[in-house]
Amino acid sequence: MKTAALIAALGVILIGSAVAIVMAWRSAQVEIGVFGWLVIGIGALLAVILGGGLMALSFYSARRGFDERLNEQDPER
Repeated sequence: MKTAALIAALGVILIGSAVAIVMAWRSAQVEIGVFGWLVIGIGALLAVILGGGLMALSFYSARRGFDERLNEQDPER
């Protein structure tokens, strides 16, 4: 039940953000073509993938104990 509520809340935030962005562009009298929207979408997708990959590496490193081994080699830290 908590998961469904979280997903619903995130969906509302995502839709609200998208509506706010579209309204801001329309009020600024800026026109973006299909290619511009495609480039913005690809850039956003790559940013999310990069952030997710870096977080996954961080969790992997912490769970495998790589951080503890570094501290054992340098006892002065």
